[in-house]
Amino acid sequence: MEKMQQIVGRARTAFNSGRSRPLEFRIQQLKALERMVQEKEKEILAALKADLNKCGPNAYSHEILGVLGELALTMEKLPSWAAPLPVKKNLLTMRDEAYIHYEPLGVVLVIGAWNYPFVLVMQPLIGAIAAGNAVVVKPSEVSENTARLLSELLPQYLDKELYPVVTGGVPETTELLTQRFDHILYTGNTAVGKIVMAAAAKHLTPVTLELGGKSPCYIDKDCDLAVACRRITWGKYMNCGQTCIAPDYILCHPSIQDKVVENIKETLKEFYGEDVKSSPDYERIVNQRHFKRVKSLLEGQKIAHGGETDEASCFIAPTILTDVSPESKVMEEEIFGPVLPIVTVKSVEEAIEFINGREKPLALYVFSNNKELIKRVISQTSSGGVTGNDVIMHFFLSTLPFGGVGHSGMGAYHGKHSFETFSHRRSCLIKDLRMESTNKMRYPPGSQKKVDWAKFFLLKRFNKARIGLFVLALLGVVAAVMIKVVN
Repeated sequence: MEKMQQIVGRARTAFNSGRSRPLEFRIQQLKALERMVQEKEKEILAALKADLNKCGPNAYSHEILGVLGELALTMEKLPSWAAPLPVKKNLLTMRDEAYIHYEPLGVVLVIGAWNYPFVLVMQPLIGAIAAGNAVVVKPSEVSENTARLLSELLPQYLDKELYPVVTGGVPETTELLTQRFDHILYTGNTAVGKIVMAAAAKHLTPVTLELGGKSPCYIDKDCDLAVACRRITWGKYMNCGQTCIAPDYILCHPSIQDKVVENIKETLKEFYGEDVKSSPDYERIVNQRHFKRVKSLLEGQKIAHGGETDEASCFIAPTILTDVSPESKVMEEEIFGPVLPIVTVKSVEEAIEFINGREKPLALYVFSNNKELIKRVISQTSSGGVTGNDVIMHFFLSTLPFGGVGHSGMGAYHGKHSFETFSHRRSCLIKDLRMESTNKMRYPPGSQKKVDWAKFFLLKRFNKARIGLFVLALLGVVAAVMIKVVN
């Protein structure tokens, strides 16, 4: 394996050559990525099948569709995103040019995750290329087939020096993190997030951390349970529960717990048939280590449905746990598997208190016919994102920033937010060298009169009508001065 220092050094030299900056070049690279996804679709789907047992339609809708959508949006909007953004001026800068210029940060590092190994590398990569950076790509070694494929495909379609792919496990990532980057985007768990941030701090490198956490799902008594449970079942058990914004656990009143269980059982039958194990739509746990971890969470729990496991094929059936104690092991860590605990609460107040007593989650879900109740939960809690009366769907709207808060991460991306994450918003003010007399008030010697003028120009707030009168008065004064000069 080539030395990390050389790979990053070559990317920096390529960035310093300036070739990643022109918009035409960025769009050309994005077009090449689009071509790659279209031409290599079969290979991508095969890798996802090998890593996570994802069938074609699921793999396409979970991983490929979003990437193609992000590419189309970015190529269409990039010229307007990258254009200088004029800002409002004050009285002292009325005649000047003031704008925000978006410039690339430099060499950035994107570390992907194994649970959606294609989309979680590609989406940040698209934003980083769009912003004009060089990008070092590090796919997760856990999803080894997709990682290998990305390391083969990306160099065939993109500029090899600007966008190198680094593969390998913990030693390689550790060495990579000793290098200096201008931004790091990491998707994964909180423990590794802390390691990434500590390594970045040595170089004062800013980070975007997409972490996880236990995303709660509150179901109000006033709710269409059949619809709510169908949506929750889809979001919880897709990708075998290995989704960072899957509903982690349910909070509901004891009187509806049994109905929730019944509705989820019905939906599971509808989605996966009588024999889940033979359903092409049901994935597997990624490896033996994670299989053992998820299985251990079932110990000592009351299993209302599911619970069957098969270590040889890393299969864990969709499982529901009832009357779960908030102190149990399954409520301590993010589950990241097809196990759904139900914790009962007496009221929405108790649910809010329960949520606020834990670390801030990446997502929060509320189901109720009462929109005011949903808004109340939003206003009295904190989470990376929220979907009311559904799960996961906020992820798919690229105008919403996707990211965490507190222990669930920092920074955000998707759509224009990706472009902004990988750009520096540079403040630009351009004056001309004339009208020097107007600058007298800021030059020594100081006087109270100069302070009074400065206060007038900087602190005065004019409403539209008054500013019109002010401009007229100013024109009157100018006219009077001009007449005097001419005479």
